[in-house]
Amino acid sequence: MALNPPQLRAFDAVVDAGGFGTAAADLGLSRSAATHAVASPERTLAAPLIVARLPYAPRPLAR
Repeated sequence: MALNPPQLRAFDAVVDAGGFGTAAADLGLSRSAATHAVASPERTLAAPLIVARLPYAPRPLAR
């Protein structure tokens, strides 16, 4: 499963900004929309993409 462009932009923005609120503002989205854009592929993959700690960071899928 590939991320679609809006999901990829949201994921990248969250990692770069260090949080959903700032990323959402940078993208012109609500925080809820940014969260949903990242949560949707997480549900499909059944794996978290973002580590839920501050600052947010990408989660490695394999070690």
